[in-house]
Amino acid sequence: MNQTVKSAQPKRRWLNIGPGIILALAISALIGAHYIKAEIAARQQANARPIVERQIVTSSYDEKAGPTPEVSFITDRAERLHLTDAQLAGLKTLQSKWQKYYAPKMAQANQAAARTSDYMANAKDNRRTPIAQIQSAAAPVIALSGEISAARISYWDRAAKLLTAKQRRALQAEREKAWAAKAKGLSADTRSK
Repeated sequence: MNQTVKSAQPKRRWLNIGPGIILALAISALIGAHYIKAEIAARQQANARPIVERQIVTSSYDEKAGPTPEVSFITDRAERLHLTDAQLAGLKTLQSKWQKYYAPKMAQANQAAARTSDYMANAKDNRRTPIAQIQSAAAPVIALSGEISAARISYWDRAAKLLTAKQRRALQAEREKAWAAKAKGLSADTRSK
């Protein structure tokens, strides 16, 4: 009789899986997926390159001298730097190559920046605009901006090789002076807004 009583009682399971546990697991999975998705989006946004090329900090960026200028910065200061005719000719050749190849790219970048700015103005009203759409709209600006910035650095480095050490030091001082004036103007603009 003992055996029949034991078999009549239901066996206790270690874990009863019922609708409550299934619902709790489903909700946990949804919350976890949302959290992971938010973390990935935050990381991608943190790693995203800036839209505006002037914000890109490059290897030749110097806090005192600012972003790398174009070669025309040197030719405009030919007298102060005491450039020889040969140096000036070499710099003008570099400058004309820059204009030939990168003036159209700069125009494209400006047009892309205007389109992105318009998109951002429209997206500002819609707070639910996905980050991926914003990044997609900014992608052409980022690509062109990076290409132009890299080319500007390359041309600047080639131009600097045409100068003597003394001229390079004087040029660095000119860059620092010009950047200080520009930074002062930028901070005045910021305060007036």
